[in-house]
Amino acid sequence: MNTFWDIGKDHNTAIWFHQSHGGMHHLIDYYENNGEGVAFYARILREKKDLRGWEYGKRYGPHDLDHRHWLLPGSDRIQDVARNLGINSIVVPRIHNKADAIEPARNFLSTT
Repeated sequence: MNTFWDIGKDHNTAIWFHQSHGGMHHLIDYYENNGEGVAFYARILREKKDLRGWEYGKRYGPHDLDHRHWLLPGSDRIQDVARNLGINSIVVPRIHNKADAIEPARNFLSTT
């Protein structure tokens, strides 16, 4: 199970749960919440894993994954905290022209 994350500051944090089989992609689950830190979302992942028997693969985080708002003051980098909680993320680079990302995302979602 791969996960794709959008870390919210002024909006909800969202996690999409994805599996691929051959050339097919399946969005299996979705979770969102707000006002919580990385430890909360690590617990959600563990609960879903235990409940559904999932094994996690890749974790894709947004370009702004290290924004400090997701951590308590004085904390380490978000990636370090997440890694210590078992979440090793691949940071997806920022796309400067959002229109370049919207159409491919729509195409992907229409095939799942």
